[in-house]
Amino acid sequence: MSQIRMLNQYVQQVKMGTKSSTIRDGHRDIHCGPLVIETTETGARLTVMVSSVKHTYLNLLTDYDAQRDGFADLAALRSALHQLYVPDRYATLPDNLPITIIVFE
Repeated sequence: MSQIRMLNQYVQQVKMGTKSSTIRDGHRDIHCGPLVIETTETGARLTVMVSSVKHTYLNLLTDYDAQRDGFADLAALRSALHQLYVPDRYATLPDNLPITIIVFE
């Protein structure tokens, strides 16, 4: 079974039903079926069912992708991705950054 880590604030959105996807940097090897989400702060776990996985690029994300991920719009999503990945992983977020969209129920 696949597993990912997620900030508690986002896990709470999953539980409330306001977040039905997660957008990750890189092309992740996640498949449809059960997925364990572990909170980064407490290690608490939640199992969801992945219904689709899409590999794309940062510059191809849409407002719809952002809204499924619990954000108001694409600008808010890009801001959150910037906070998560810059400067630890990237100096800046390149438009051609490979992205994986994991949709779950």
